[in-house]
Amino acid sequence: MTNDIYWSPTMKGFYPSELRPVYERNGSWPDDARPVPDHVFRAFSGAPPKPGLRRGCGADLMPIWEDDGMGLSEREARVIMAQRRLFQARETVLNQFVLMGKSVPPDWADYLRILTEISAGRDAVTALPNVPVG
Repeated sequence: MTNDIYWSPTMKGFYPSELRPVYERNGSWPDDARPVPDHVFRAFSGAPPKPGLRRGCGADLMPIWEDDGMGLSEREARVIMAQRRLFQARETVLNQFVLMGKSVPPDWADYLRILTEISAGRDAVTALPNVPVG
């Protein structure tokens, strides 16, 4: 280990030792800064993290990759999927029933109603329904 790079668990950042006097003069050198091995610094400071991750601090106070919290929740994912299905369902109903002069079958009407509720975020519980047959 070299003492050229320091890690601050609270700031979740690295600090080069040669800049320590500058940080200290400005009162911004972290109190919890600790030296880290070069391989740790390289692993967490070179390339940007994989999508969905950010640099965090583990229980051992060393850097880790953690979930960035920007992922979609299950509810958000369900709303997006319902919106996509609703668009497709409306096209199907229009082309197979309305434009053909047929009445919309009750199972398709229910399907559209449920997708509309989920798409609008008013139904956070119901699972996405299956596409009606026929």
